[in-house]
Amino acid sequence: MKLTKRLILCTILTLIFNSTGTSFATAKDPRDDAVDASEEAINAYDAAKLAIDLSLLAKEQCKNSFYRFAIDAKLLAQRSGLLVVCDSLDGEIAEFKRDLGNPVSTDAMSGEELIKWINFYNLMTDYANAISEEMDILTLINEDTEEIFSRISLIEQEVSKLISLVDSELSALSKKIEKLPTILQNSTMRSSQYRSLLSMRVKIINANRRVTDSINFLPNIKTFEDLEAEEERMIKGIEGLPSTDSVKQSVETIVAGIPKSVCRKGNSYRLLSKGAKCPSGFKKFGIQF
Repeated sequence: MKLTKRLILCTILTLIFNSTGTSFATAKDPRDDAVDASEEAINAYDAAKLAIDLSLLAKEQCKNSFYRFAIDAKLLAQRSGLLVVCDSLDGEIAEFKRDLGNPVSTDAMSGEELIKWINFYNLMTDYANAISEEMDILTLINEDTEEIFSRISLIEQEVSKLISLVDSELSALSKKIEKLPTILQNSTMRSSQYRSLLSMRVKIINANRRVTDSINFLPNIKTFEDLEAEEERMIKGIEGLPSTDSVKQSVETIVAGIPKSVCRKGNSYRLLSKGAKCPSGFKKFGIQF
C-alpha cells in the first residue's frame, strides 16, 4: 500500500469544510444518534490521536523485529536496507500529527461545524490505522526474513572455511613438494590430481567472490522479494562448490601418488621404471615425505 496522503487528504478536507452540511457516507451524524455533538467531536479527536500514537508504536515494533533474530542473522539484517523500510512512513506520520494539531474548541460551534470536524478526525483515524496495518505487515515480513538471513550467514561461513582449508592444505603440500627432488616436484605438480586441487581452489575463490558481492549488496535490499532474489543468485553462484571432504581427499590422493623411491646417482635423479628398477649406475633412493 502506498499512501498518497497529501493529495487525497487535501481533496477530502476541501470537500468536508466547503460543503453545506453534507457529511461523509461513513460519517456518523451525532444528531441522528441523539449523542451530544461536542462530546463526540472530543472523542473523535482522542481516537485520532491514539491512532497516530499506535502507528508510532507499530513503527518501533517493525524495527525491533530485527533485534529478536539470532546473532548471525541479526548482523546481516542490520546491514540490509530493510530497517529503513520501517522508517519509510515517518513523513506521513509527522504530517498527520501536524494536521491533527490540538483539539478545537467546540463550545461555540454549530452542529454542522461539529459534524465536519468529526468527519475530519475520523478520516485522520482511518489513515493512521492504515499506517499501523502496513507496519504490522512489514513486521511479519521482517520476521520471515530471519530464516533467509540465517541461510546467507551459513553460506558465508562455509565458503570462508573452505577457502581457509584449501589454502592451508595447499600451503602445507607445497612445503613438502619443495623438499622433493626436482623431477618429483615437476611430476607431482603436473599430475591431474594436483591440477584438480587447483581447480577446486578457483571454484571456491569464485564462490567467495559471489557471496561477498551479495553481502555487500544488502544495503540496497528494501523488500522481502529483493532478499529472496539475492539469496537465489548467491546459491546459483556457489553451485558445484567442492566439499571439505573432497578437498582433503584430493590432497591425500596427491600425497599417495608421490613415489616412495627414486633413482639417484650423485645429484642426478630419475624415476623408477615400471618394473621398479633403476638405470645402470643409479641406485634406489627412499623419499621422506
